Amino acid sequence: MDFDSFFSRRLRGSAMPDHGLRRIGSPDMIQFGGGLPDPALHPAAELRRLFDQILAANEGGILGYGYEQGDAVLRELIAYRHRKEGGSAGADGVVLTNGSAGGIGLVAAALVDPGDVVIAEAATYPGALKAFRQMGAEIVATPIDVCGLDPTGLEAALKELDRDGRRAKFLYTIPTCHNPTATVLSLERRQAVADLAERHGLLIVEDNTYGDIRFGPTPPPLIALAPDRTIHLGSFSKTIAPGLRVGWAAGPDEIAAGLARMRTDLGISPLIQRVVTRFIEDGTFTSHLAHVTKHYRRKRDAMLASLERHCVDVAQWSDPEGGFFVWLTIPHGDVGEVLDAAEQEKVSFIPGTYFAATPGACSQSLRLSYGEIAEDRIDEGLRRLGRALAAVVKPDGRRRWR
Repeated sequence: MDFDSFFSRRLRGSAMPDHGLRRIGSPDMIQFGGGLPDPALHPAAELRRLFDQILAANEGGILGYGYEQGDAVLRELIAYRHRKEGGSAGADGVVLTNGSAGGIGLVAAALVDPGDVVIAEAATYPGALKAFRQMGAEIVATPIDVCGLDPTGLEAALKELDRDGRRAKFLYTIPTCHNPTATVLSLERRQAVADLAERHGLLIVEDNTYGDIRFGPTPPPLIALAPDRTIHLGSFSKTIAPGLRVGWAAGPDEIAAGLARMRTDLGISPLIQRVVTRFIEDGTFTSHLAHVTKHYRRKRDAMLASLERHCVDVAQWSDPEGGFFVWLTIPHGDVGEVLDAAEQEKVSFIPGTYFAATPGACSQSLRLSYGEIAEDRIDEGLRRLGRALAAVVKPDGRRRWR
């Protein structure tokens, strides 16, 4: 039977770019691939204790559906955090979601009509692009540089749309611990983005999935600078455990109510919401986040030191201020060629084209993740990557080309 004829146009047009990962699961392959947290950090003992306590109490509804916006106590804890950062959200402005990906899906379904324009950074999270395109959005890429989103380029894109008699529905941006480039947008640029959104009647969708894992001071989030037009997406997947599937969308009360009306998943588990609530209330989250951040800072430092040893003549790279990623760029050639050479060296990564808002762009960049990989595998993996890069880039003997 030809099942293709039964599939919707949205499904037929929702293929993702090639992630480039080769021989997934092969024990001799060193993977610098996905954006997953280190499983060694999952707080299994603490979570088991909380699950046991909550199940023993057997409160009414704890094993039922999690309707509408979610647990009121957890929503208030999240809103309080946003207020401490300078925002104004109350519990009514928070919707609990199935991770930040669930929040992206709700935003796409609630805000995007076919033909709407969505602006996204030139390199960004491809799952968001997929969600917006499934709803019929036209993606307009706005430039980024080594400091993150370029407000000058964003202004140019908005003015061009104005000249054409069109408007963008919203800007999707990752200002803190950007995926994939690892940049943290400066306060000056954040304020410029907020000002542009105000002048052009633009909503901002601020994805903060990796933003809790920070190695230094961070400017206020956009939800604090533009509270009346920002939807902030957060997640406990990278800080506690992805299998809990607890994230949130915070913003104006009217937006939160709209997202809640759009959902069809009957909410997220009340049991898991209560576990996360207790994890925060008893102080475990604060100490755990400090431990997680220290762990990833050490892995970041190990990766940067290994890049200096093995890749200094053939690439330039970001110096992450948080998150899981290093964004690496070669001076010439195509990362597709590097993928082929890397497979021979038994090392893998995700090419920049996977993250491109404009198909085929970012072909001289790649993303390395130190999130899931064991620390003692980083140096050997980058030794192999250095050989693969040298086979394509052909180092000319200069110490560094940047």
